[in-house]
Amino acid sequence: MSASFSAREREVIELLLQGKSNKQIAVALGVSNRTVEFHLSNIYAKLGVASRTEAVLKLSTGGLRESTGLAVPGMLRDSAVEKADKTAENGVIPIRLRRQPMKSILRFLLAGALLTILTLAWVFLARVRGENRLAAPATTITAAATEASYRRLSPSVVVKDDMLFEASGRLTCTELTFNLNGTFPEGFASQFPNNEIPPLVADLTVAASEDGAPLELEAYAGGGGGGETGHFEVLGQGAAYRLLTPVEEGRPVHVTALVTFNDYIGIPEPVAFELDLWAEDCASPAYEYLSPDAILTAEGVQIVVAPRLSQSELTIDVEARGPMAVLEDDLRERPTGLYVYTDIRIEFPDPARAFDFRFFSGGGGGPGEGETFQMQQGSRYRILSPLRVGEVIPVIFWVAFDPFTGIAEPVPFVFDLTVSP
Repeated sequence: MSASFSAREREVIELLLQGKSNKQIAVALGVSNRTVEFHLSNIYAKLGVASRTEAVLKLSTGGLRESTGLAVPGMLRDSAVEKADKTAENGVIPIRLRRQPMKSILRFLLAGALLTILTLAWVFLARVRGENRLAAPATTITAAATEASYRRLSPSVVVKDDMLFEASGRLTCTELTFNLNGTFPEGFASQFPNNEIPPLVADLTVAASEDGAPLELEAYAGGGGGGETGHFEVLGQGAAYRLLTPVEEGRPVHVTALVTFNDYIGIPEPVAFELDLWAEDCASPAYEYLSPDAILTAEGVQIVVAPRLSQSELTIDVEARGPMAVLEDDLRERPTGLYVYTDIRIEFPDPARAFDFRFFSGGGGGPGEGETFQMQQGSRYRILSPLRVGEVIPVIFWVAFDPFTGIAEPVPFVFDLTVSP
């Protein structure tokens, strides 16, 4: 299949294969984001694909890179400069032409041929002797230095056989999210139990820097998901980090993620993915972390989450305190319906150490009186799995707070809980 692309579309394709985002392509070409989206839409239509990942995979494996008119490695070896024929004059004195007797010419040709044969034979024997001396070490060095189990399309995209892996991310002034998507041919999942592709990543290390200075990160969540698009199966996996060194909005941050793939991928060595991200959506944060178990809202409310885990019960207590003025309107409108939180979702970063549980009770206390308020609320869960005393289990509590706090999105609290008797 071939496609005809305009000059501008070829420029967009080249930057697309380098892993550039729409914003970076627009800056490189001096056009608007809307113009880039228009060109990408035309490119997707000509390729017969529906997404950026499908386009990259099809361009890299389907032979379409040549049809775009882009330079192909291997076609640039021969010089494009024509070789000028020699003239019969040197610009000063005419070259004297004379005829040679045929016998002289034959003797000259035979002598030249004999000399050429002897030279080639000497070179061949010298090369054979050299290869015999260096055969063993040369084989070892070449195998270790040139064997590659994947091919890199850009700093953020690599391919392995019919599999494509693309990294992406999102950065705010206080949080960094790294995502890795794997695209597989249709039917790839059928080789696994329940037709479910295992997780992509066995181990992940993420580092970030601003103007060359490293930023301190703290991991707090991770997960994955799968799906299908067109004739491809897609599996995503990601991780979220808090920036303990906040950055300003619009500032560029360089992110390097060292990914160790799961064994079934067939890439034994760690692979580095690189991204350049810009901090965005930083206006008016709803809260800040005081510690892993406490936050301070923009309304001046301090909230503390205190979990306890035993062999039989999990208890999660949440306490909020702050100026009474924060609650005055809510107290008038909801005299009996104020809560610290409205929902708690429990997540296990390590599925191998997850346990079963069942909610059985919860309660809370009112805000009290005076210039400051103090509210308490808790939830209790029965443990349905056998746990060992002293066992440490990582748990994330996603807490959705009451609207009076001004926090619209669930907030993660990360704990390593030790099982007590």
